[in-house]
Amino acid sequence: MDWADDIAYSVHDLEDFHRVGIIPWSEILSDKARDRIIDGALKVWALDPSNPADAHVRLKHAMDRIKLRTKMFPRVTDEVYNGAREQRRQLRNFTSTLIGGYVRAATLAENLEGDAVIIDPDASDEVRLLKYFARHYVIGLPALHAQQYGQKRIVRDLFSIFLKEGKVKNFGLFPTRLQYIWEDNSDDKPARLAADCVASLTENEAYQLHGRLMGTESGLVLDPIVR
Repeated sequence: MDWADDIAYSVHDLEDFHRVGIIPWSEILSDKARDRIIDGALKVWALDPSNPADAHVRLKHAMDRIKLRTKMFPRVTDEVYNGAREQRRQLRNFTSTLIGGYVRAATLAENLEGDAVIIDPDASDEVRLLKYFARHYVIGLPALHAQQYGQKRIVRDLFSIFLKEGKVKNFGLFPTRLQYIWEDNSDDKPARLAADCVASLTENEAYQLHGRLMGTESGLVLDPIVR
């Protein structure tokens, strides 16, 4: 399961980010950025207790293999994605090649404790690098950090409002669906009920309800935000 998650994160997510133009393949594959990327991935790997002594050499070889593989798909690495047919064809073939190789890299081996999954070290090293691409070029984006900061504030604000108003049983501003959470679970702690209210909202509902409660987006009076 962990290996399946790693493949999905390193390949499928990378493909999505490539489609929106966030992954700069020309920079990633350049000799200038090579050492910086490898050193960054090495620092992340160093946090793992199982970090091997030859980790640096292994990552260098993994980068060489990835770079060699991408030469087969120039429309992926040399062009800004715009949905052109050949771009889509090469991107699909590129991701399929990676996924197929990584799936085959997992084998079962008999041991004294039963079946164990063994992952080919070369494949594991490549996936580790691909995950670092996403970590560095996507998760490190200031725009993403700003978005996450705003989302955390929305969650905190909604929780505080639900908790404060729920304690005094002021359910007049609670959408009907959220009122049931308090009415049907009155023996639970208020903080738990407030958290359940926030967790029950979709992302769009949370945005709209927060705007309504904070007075930043009044919307229409007859518009049911939470159904």
